[in-house]
Amino acid sequence: IMQSSSFNSRRQITPIFFITCMLSVFGFLVGQFYGYHARSVNHYQHCKEKNKSNNRTPMSHEKVMGIVNHKFKQKVKELIPEEVTEEQGSDGGNFPSSLSFDKSTSKFASGMARVDKPSLMDTLEFGNTNDGEGEALIIYNQETALPHKYTEVASEGNVIPKFSVEDSLQNCEGVNVININPKNNKCLAIVGQYESYHVQRLLRVNPKSGGPLNSEFDLMPVSRAYAENGRQNFVAPSENDLNQNWKILSDYFNNLDSVKAELEPLAKKIAKNNAIIVLTCNFGQSELLMNFACSARARGFDLSNVLVFATDIETKELAESLGINAFFDKWNFRDMPKKGAQRYGDKIF
Repeated sequence: IMQSSSFNSRRQITPIFFITCMLSVFGFLVGQFYGYHARSVNHYQHCKEKNKSNNRTPMSHEKVMGIVNHKFKQKVKELIPEEVTEEQGSDGGNFPSSLSFDKSTSKFASGMARVDKPSLMDTLEFGNTNDGEGEALIIYNQETALPHKYTEVASEGNVIPKFSVEDSLQNCEGVNVININPKNNKCLAIVGQYESYHVQRLLRVNPKSGGPLNSEFDLMPVSRAYAENGRQNFVAPSENDLNQNWKILSDYFNNLDSVKAELEPLAKKIAKNNAIIVLTCNFGQSELLMNFACSARARGFDLSNVLVFATDIETKELAESLGINAFFDKWNFRDMPKKGAQRYGDKIF
């Protein structure tokens, strides 16, 4: 499912659109031809009289018309490229009446359709917020995946056909979803290959120093750390960062026995089939914890084997007041921030 796609634009032209364009161009050229012809004849008569008075041999009418015809043919070649005039459909002479893919892509792209985006997101569970706008694009990897009425609907115009969500997915045995943010000049490449569930990203950035985006550089593979503008959000830690983290790790190992002495009895008490569900939360994100507890209970979920690792005493008390088991590691969590993160990847996060 994609919001953009590339295909052979020449095959989008329907017979009606092509004929209309050709008639317009032909009418324009005929008008130019007759106008040029009229001017040439008048000019020929004028030159004939002038040459006669100057005792010069006038240019013959046939020669003048030969020059006009030559210029006419040159104009036609300029306005109608040979690639367009030579393009033919499968019947040997006409353009295809609907959007189509070449046989070279038939193993991974045989057709496409538009669907209402909100309806698609309501039908399938994407895990994303439905913003209620626009359409989504579905590309079918082979003809057997196409909707039953695909040919009939696609032949009605030269635009990508639109179907209901149910009809568009009726022959799909699986769906791979790609979410994109329509920023920058972004292209999507679909390659027939061993299937990967990782979206590979390529940006035009400096291969040595990274971003920002620069059209002078070639496209190169980049990691998740690169932002849309080509800059790296996650840089390698400095020596000071390393020293701070070594101290945190040292505190963890020095207090490991004390932590296990308090945690093990609680974990064994609430475990079901030797399994517990672990959540982590601080007071700045406690609203999400309350929302989770209320929503889960409203749906009848059992929360008795849920254990919240609270990073401050306030969150531990809140979780317990909601009837959820909680544990506060006073040795390792004592310096954790209580405020909520302002954005993804900031220091509090």
